[in-house]
Order: sequence, then C-alpha cells, then structure tokens
Amino acid sequence: NLSGGQKQAVAIARAVHFKKRVLLLDEPTSALSVRETEALLNQVLKLKAENVSSVFVTHNLYHAYQVCDRFVIMSHGTKVFDVDKADTSIGQLTEYVVLT
Repeated sequence: NLSGGQKQAVAIARAVHFKKRVLLLDEPTSALSVRETEALLNQVLKLKAENVSSVFVTHNLYHAYQVCDRFVIMSHGTKVFDVDKADTSIGQLTEYVVLT
C-alpha cells in the first residue's frame, strides 16, 4: 500500500511521463505528512521550472503561496479575487478568504 505522498508522487510522475503541460492538483497536500508535503511542493516547483503549469486547488494558502504565481479566490462558484503574487501578500490572501 502506498502512502498519500507516494500516491501523489506517482500521479505527478505519470503526468511527467506522458508529457502533460498542465497539472490539476486538487487539495494535493490535505492528507500528507509534513515531509510528504514538502516533497510534493518541491516537485511542483521543479516542474514549474520546466514550464509545466499547475492549477493548485487548496484551502491551505501557505502551501499555495510557496508554489503559485497567480491566485484566484472563489466563493460559491464566483471569482471574488484575482491577483498576481507580486501584487499581494499571504496576509491579504488570508483576509479575502476569511471575508468571503
């Protein structure tokens, strides 16, 4: 049996093997240990350096802030905030999430 982190690693490895250019990561760190989370985020950053894009769906803003260049916050299916990383902070993102 594979751990959550190992399953995520296999899924990412498959995407890389099949030369996918966009990854959809839906709550990828929610069931991972701290070590597995770190490994996953590092892998996402490596892929980013190889021009592989990721859509990172998460409730953990700290994880998203480490790997994302752009943030879109949605509430009940409506986009309420859309910003480049250079134009925001983790505090501002948190504020938008709490207020929506």
